[in-house]
Amino acid sequence: MLHRIFAMLIVGFWIAMTGLLVVREMYPEATSLNTIPVDYVGSLVFQHNQASDLQIYDGPKEVGYIHMQPRTDLEKKVRVIDLHGNLTISPLGIPRQRLSWIGGLAMDPSNEIQRIWVDLSTQDPPNRLFLTIDSRKNTATYEVRSNNQVVDRNTITMDRQGLSKLLERTGIDTSLLQQFQSTSESTLPPELSAQQSSTRLNGETIPTFLLSMKVSGQTLFEAHVSQLGQVVRAQAPLFGYKMVPYNVRP
Repeated sequence: MLHRIFAMLIVGFWIAMTGLLVVREMYPEATSLNTIPVDYVGSLVFQHNQASDLQIYDGPKEVGYIHMQPRTDLEKKVRVIDLHGNLTISPLGIPRQRLSWIGGLAMDPSNEIQRIWVDLSTQDPPNRLFLTIDSRKNTATYEVRSNNQVVDRNTITMDRQGLSKLLERTGIDTSLLQQFQSTSESTLPPELSAQQSSTRLNGETIPTFLLSMKVSGQTLFEAHVSQLGQVVRAQAPLFGYKMVPYNVRP
């Protein structure tokens, strides 16, 4: 199961990055239409370096949590967001699994993602994935362990050839990649936006900046960011997840 999860993570990341590149190259004026520049909100997060702690809900049921800690490495001139958390999932045909992760992402001063890394594990069965994606080299390096034994380790290129090779190694039909690509080519590129907004937390209304990512009008992810750069509410409607701070109703 873990093989398939990390294969989909890599393929999904490649598609997302390709879509964002299309936005940048074909629609450079898009960000100027936003009420608030997306980069402004990104810079706000690193100005205060405030941690965000959110519980994850699937409907009324709590299924995990996520911790995000932004920091700035002045010596290396990079912005880093450290992440850890866990999530209980129940995919069709697969027993319920609790995924735990420790990882992060590094960006340059203009908020361009340079590197993503994650240590993803399950307890029953005890599997573990170490994954690093380097967008500058356009490569992904991974190692999969089962019962603390290495079962697969490789570095692939983040292109169609490398991703097809990965899907073959994990036993997934490579036509899936073609379906993903055909779908992405036939839909509009992702729309990133930021605007002034507000949200209610325990009966109190607070001003926020609302970050959204949409494709063909469908919201993939949105987050309310406070004026101190903390994520105070978020949701991923496609998966049915809502994220709020501890002791706040979703």
